[in-house]
Amino acid sequence: MVHFVFYFIAGALGFLYLKELWATGKVPMSKLSRLAIFLIIFGIIIEVIQEKFTTVRSGEFYDALANGIGAICGVFILYALFYRQRGLK
Repeated sequence: MVHFVFYFIAGALGFLYLKELWATGKVPMSKLSRLAIFLIIFGIIIEVIQEKFTTVRSGEFYDALANGIGAICGVFILYALFYRQRGLK
C-alpha cells in the first residue's frame, strides 16, 4: 500500500508540473504517457538495485507492481479530474 501511495503522489505531482508547463491548454497525452513510463521504469530499477546491491533490503515483484499501478493511477486520475467533460446544467 505504501508503494502505491508514494508512486500515486509522484505521478500526481508530475502531472501538476506538466500542467503548469502547458498552462495554455491540455497536457499532451504523449507527455503523460512518458511520465507514467518513466515512473514505472524508475520503480523497477529501484527494486532491482535493492535486490542486487544491498544485504538488508530485498526487491519484490509486487512492490514494483504497486509502484507501477500507483504511478499510472496518479497521472491519469488527475488527468481525468482536470480535463473531464462538463455536461450542460
